[in-house]
Amino acid sequence: MLAGCSGSEDPELAIMNDSQEREIPERVKDVGEDMQMQNHTFVGEGEDFSVFAARDGQDAWCILLYNEPSPNNPDDWSVSSSCGTSGDLANGKGWVQGGSSRTHTAQLLPDNYSGEIAEDLERVNDNLAAK
Repeated sequence: MLAGCSGSEDPELAIMNDSQEREIPERVKDVGEDMQMQNHTFVGEGEDFSVFAARDGQDAWCILLYNEPSPNNPDDWSVSSSCGTSGDLANGKGWVQGGSSRTHTAQLLPDNYSGEIAEDLERVNDNLAAK
């Protein structure tokens, strides 16, 4: 009789290992630096927002939602962030909601995620669901 155990593997975001062609906005970098985040990576975007992933000093997974300024109001922007454990990310619980005059929600998805996507969100790409 064979018996064995295996722990679940840590979730991954392969895009964090790819070279970035997209410039990270200074406002996003500033929030990341304040929270000691590293390896900012562009994940995806919607009509007037962008989403980035990072790791913090405690090796938590972080998601940053940048609501871009509206064309007629350059001060109408915001950066919201949320961090969680590897287990949170693996279970689809890496999400953030934020905005000033426009509110968006984003869910960070690990590679090969096949679980549920938060209600009312649409899959943007392999690693992002948002609205």
